[in-house]
Amino acid sequence: MDAELAGRRVLVVDAYTPTREELAGAIERLGAEVARARDSEEAIRLATATAFDAAVLDLEDAVHEDPQLCQLLRALPQSTGTRIELIIGVTDLRGPRAAVDWILTKPVHGDDLAKALLAAFG
Repeated sequence: MDAELAGRRVLVVDAYTPTREELAGAIERLGAEVARARDSEEAIRLATATAFDAAVLDLEDAVHEDPQLCQLLRALPQSTGTRIELIIGVTDLRGPRAAVDWILTKPVHGDDLAKALLAAFG
C-alpha cells in the first residue's frame, strides 16, 4: 500500500497526541502529506491556510468540542472536494453524519484507516 496516497494532503484532528501520531503515521506510510491539529480551532486555522484532500476527525474530541466542525471544514472555499473521515467511539451520531464521507469506530487500526482513505479516493 506504500505511496498509494502520494500527492494527497490529509488533516488529522485528535486531542490525544499518541493517537494523533499513530493515525498520522499510518497515513504518511501511504505516501500522503499529513498536517496535525489537536483541536477544532487549530483544524480550522490549518484548513483555512491549506487545501486538504481529506480530514480525519475524532468525534469525541474535535467534533464534540465544536459540533459544526465538519460543516465549517466543508464550507471553506479551499475545501471543495475534501473527504471527511470520522472516527467514533460511540454509536450516537445524529449531528455530523450528513457531513461525513466515511465512519470508523474505535479502536481504529492503521490498516482500517488506510482502507477507508483509499476507498474514499476511489
